[in-house]
Amino acid sequence: MKNIICCFALIMSTLGCSQNNKNEKMNSIKEKVNKLEKYNNEPVYQLRINTPNSFTVFINGIPVANKYVNYLNSYLSEINSCIPQKGEQTIEIQIHPKYLNSSEQNENLENDINFELKIEETSWKDGSLTPPKVVYQYNLPEGDYTNKKVFIHKAKFQASPPYKLIDWREGKSFNIKDSVALKKNLLKAYENLKSNFENQHGEAYMDLLGDGLFNLYQSSYLDKEEVQKHINHRISFINEKPRKLSEIENYNLEIFGDGKLASLIRIDGFNKNEGVIRRYYNKGNQKMVQVDDIIFYIPKNSVKENDLQVIWHRNIVKGANP
Repeated sequence: MKNIICCFALIMSTLGCSQNNKNEKMNSIKEKVNKLEKYNNEPVYQLRINTPNSFTVFINGIPVANKYVNYLNSYLSEINSCIPQKGEQTIEIQIHPKYLNSSEQNENLENDINFELKIEETSWKDGSLTPPKVVYQYNLPEGDYTNKKVFIHKAKFQASPPYKLIDWREGKSFNIKDSVALKKNLLKAYENLKSNFENQHGEAYMDLLGDGLFNLYQSSYLDKEEVQKHINHRISFINEKPRKLSEIENYNLEIFGDGKLASLIRIDGFNKNEGVIRRYYNKGNQKMVQVDDIIFYIPKNSVKENDLQVIWHRNIVKGANP
């Protein structure tokens, strides 16, 4: 009888390990790639902004556009990864005072601010983008804004992508009242990413970015072969040799997207509103920084209270100094 019990326990243990391995495989980014789809109609949505002022623009809760420098008056970015499915979308525009130089910013907004924003729909045809169609436009009205530190405008617009991304709007809401615990758990999640990168665990690092990478790849309409090449290249780069990331510092906890998105973002001048996973390196005589902008959410079907998952990811490369 004792031998039967031991044998049963061993079988159950083996089955448990097998199930865990199966779940881990299903959650790997290489497995997620198999779910990518291609479409006959693949619209591209672009955000175009012209202004000398600082700003942050949220699309469906994602802070996709940021400018906190005294140059780059024209801004253009693709925003498909912020549009989880067709239908009504939300936009929030936050306009802040100008930067006078690399470190000084006006305390208040100015008179008659020039701020023009467009969301355009286009698509690729024969290697070029077709003439864009404007689906939303906003110009800040003329006026005296000198008594304001920030101007906020909210609106809605329609978009019709063919895909359906993993939708953060369906995720669980964070407990904003316990922000100290959330900040601590988020820091652990970022430190786990940092540790995997620095210890040359490239595949584990990419798997942790899983849903964020899937949404990025699907919304970019990349085919599976292109995606696999990108994943393998990033894994090889991480595994090639030890590379140090910068310390996680100068950050605040930010909760957005109606309380369903959370991130640690930098608060220091030239790096303001950027991610905390950062790698500095030299390119010729110029010092560069590569930033992984990462946003977390909790899936709606998660049984764990703090099941933080990456839902949005963007890689930025820029000069390290203004």
